[in-house]
Amino acid sequence: RRFRVNDCVYLKTKSRDSNDVWLMKIINLWEEESFTPKNKKDVNMFFRGVWLYRQADLPKGLNIAQHPQEIFLSDWEDENSLECIQCKCKVLFQNARP
Repeated sequence: RRFRVNDCVYLKTKSRDSNDVWLMKIINLWEEESFTPKNKKDVNMFFRGVWLYRQADLPKGLNIAQHPQEIFLSDWEDENSLECIQCKCKVLFQNARP
């Protein structure tokens, strides 16, 4: 799997509910080297991303979605291993209207 900056991705969850999805937009990628106890080199890949929220993820009473599949780009960032990514997803971005 190849991921790039600006890819949007689904993250793996522990939930069995298929509606329980987490989405992020990748803003940075890097690798970190480490060594096992037997001095074997290991490379781990990581990414930093911003969260994308669905209407259901927003506080109760805050109804701003215009469409049932609309999601919202946040400014909340987190770092995760690439191993957390389930797959890429397509997101169409639209500029906010004044």
